[in-house]
Amino acid sequence: MEIPVEPQEVLARFEAIGTADELPEVIVRAFVDIWESPRSGPQMRALLRRALEDPERFGALVDFLSTAAVEPVSARLEGLSPQQARLRLTLVASHLLGTVVIRGLMGVEPPAGLDAERLVELLEPAIRADLALGAPPKDGHRARPEDDRGR
Repeated sequence: MEIPVEPQEVLARFEAIGTADELPEVIVRAFVDIWESPRSGPQMRALLRRALEDPERFGALVDFLSTAAVEPVSARLEGLSPQQARLRLTLVASHLLGTVVIRGLMGVEPPAGLDAERLVELLEPAIRADLALGAPPKDGHRARPEDDRGR
């Protein structure tokens, strides 16, 4: 499987992060840049289409995402165990890939018609919530780290 993106270029963005608070926006901007770029976007969507049709390619894509994105970025999530960080980043990946399917593969409006900057504005708070970096819920309850196990 040939990935039209150099993982080291993407990971370099994460190495420049000063605080965990910057992580959601960096993740979303990297995602939007890759999937919306005229150079890599069409190839990435074609790769995703093929992966969804072929279990072997799907496994290779999951392995790539895990080793090139989830594992390295999980170290940037302060205060979480490796398992909790992996869970949070897997949620982020599912959220972002769902966006690609709805927007890029299915062309569902209004998401398909959004410009890249508006997409970043809308996705960043959702990714922040996926990472549990947002404000606590209104009732003041914040999930305990052990709440992430096995779910």
